[in-house]
Amino acid sequence: MTARIGQRFDVRALVAELDGLDFAEWQPYPRAVLGEQALPLICVGGAANFDFPLAGPLAQHIDLDLVPALRRALAALACDGALGRCRLSCTRAGAVVSASEPWSHHGSRYTTWCLVLVCDGVELHDAVGSPGVPLAAGDLWQIDAGLDGAQLRNTGSRDCVLLVVERRSPARPPSSPSELWVDHADALPVEGYRFEVLEPEQFEAAAQAIVAAPTLEVRDPDSLRVGVTDIARRWRASFQRHGHSSSGELAYRDLLLEFRDRVLVKLPPDARRSALCIATSLDFGPRPPAQPRRPQRRARASASGPESTPRFDRPLIVVSAPRSGSTLLFDLLARLPEVWTIGGESHEIIRGIPELHPAAHGYISDRLRADAATPEIAAALHQGFARRLVDHQGQAYTQLEPEARPASLRLVEKTPANALRIPFLRACFPDARFVHLVREPEPTVSSLVEGWRSRRFVAYRDLPGWPHRDWSFLLPPGWRELAERPVIEIAAYQWRVANQTILADLEQVPPDQQLRLRYAELVHDPREVLARVARFAELELDLALDAELQRRAPPLTQVTISPPRADKWRRHEHELASLAAAFDLGRDLGFDRGAPLELNPNAEVRR
Repeated sequence: MTARIGQRFDVRALVAELDGLDFAEWQPYPRAVLGEQALPLICVGGAANFDFPLAGPLAQHIDLDLVPALRRALAALACDGALGRCRLSCTRAGAVVSASEPWSHHGSRYTTWCLVLVCDGVELHDAVGSPGVPLAAGDLWQIDAGLDGAQLRNTGSRDCVLLVVERRSPARPPSSPSELWVDHADALPVEGYRFEVLEPEQFEAAAQAIVAAPTLEVRDPDSLRVGVTDIARRWRASFQRHGHSSSGELAYRDLLLEFRDRVLVKLPPDARRSALCIATSLDFGPRPPAQPRRPQRRARASASGPESTPRFDRPLIVVSAPRSGSTLLFDLLARLPEVWTIGGESHEIIRGIPELHPAAHGYISDRLRADAATPEIAAALHQGFARRLVDHQGQAYTQLEPEARPASLRLVEKTPANALRIPFLRACFPDARFVHLVREPEPTVSSLVEGWRSRRFVAYRDLPGWPHRDWSFLLPPGWRELAERPVIEIAAYQWRVANQTILADLEQVPPDQQLRLRYAELVHDPREVLARVARFAELELDLALDAELQRRAPPLTQVTISPPRADKWRRHEHELASLAAAFDLGRDLGFDRGAPLELNPNAEVRR
């Protein structure tokens, strides 16, 4: 159910302030709940995002002292409590959007209020096909979480603008319109932060609601009950070990993944509400709808490989810590007319040679030294690359007639784990050129954390010696010591070891065979950086590509996780502050640790 609360409020002063806001700051809201576009007011870290408060401390995104009427409204809606996430939300004329977030743990813990600011011909429907209730400027509505099928329909001629405020339940709304105009001199009360998971009693209560549901109809109810009870028991054990600490994040995540596999998927839709409260209890933000992935430009592997392998003339190898922008640089280089690539990363090629797989060395790490490059291994590696080669137009090397295949070609290779393999790669490709792409630690580590949580970058499943379900990104020496550490410390360790290893290994590489680039320069002026790399590698530039980069920025890469922003890393700022010692390496990489990070407002883009 939805309900209008109290009397109508006078919102004319708030509406007058809307014109002074920067509409360039508005961005799509996941699943277009209560509006297609939104402007965060209070959000995690103060950086523009729609993460749940579990992800970090809340802070103001805009200076609310500059919009006093809006600030007074937020203070009034806080009443005697604290504010959660707050945003302005916009539904364009003629649009139909969802009026409620999908049922989740977050939704079960928060009350959502919507104060209508601008409205003309907008109706709220509790379900598809249900009678609509007209909205009017000044209405304050309470929206129930997980209201299946609830819709907001804007049949009017102008956009509908709402002030959306979340409060930890139970929450009292303002009782009279006059409360919106009380002058609140104190700081806005914002909910405090802690890493918070379901306590065992909460988990067990939700689990009991699942197995005791009178409408529970599943194929094997006894197996389901055993699964629920078993996971609840192990959740209690993990909580006794970690409590509300981020050191237990991966352990809790593994149990929730198992819960989804063993319980949630077996439940009929009408019996999933309690299960969803469990399954989504470690969600750090609303889940956007799945997007179809663009096909990668990759050659079809030849089963036997070409009869002869081309000579790899001065291969250009990009090395960096993961999430440092190497995919953006690789995508640009792959469009140069002389360049051949394998269309992606070389994990399968390198680990597909048994002697090079970490299993052959007790899973110590992804590190490969020069002595691993025996003549047989080097030949196998060359063959592996040759099978997957494509030129800048996507033409596969193996699909060319033998007489049309170049005997010598320029290869560009980019795989993050190569940060640990420079001696090996030099032994296999003695005339290789190396581009070391560096990015400041805070945004890189923040992006690594996002990647770990997305589970899109899993490198190893069921890794021997690792107590969790999977491992993401490169495997550095010493990884076993990280089993009880928070994800952000694992990410910081990966960043530091990758760059330390690159710096040490490049000391053995002649200066004219290496080039260091900064990520901020790449996204600020990709034309200039591409030209610099082309000069270094003695590659011909492409005039059409150069003209394209003059007109617009390169497109987002396949590995972009969330909308790009220069300050996106600030959602993890509270955790990053405790890792300052781990980031001292930044000085060796040429960063001024006292300077602001990634100054260009559009710098946080494609990775």
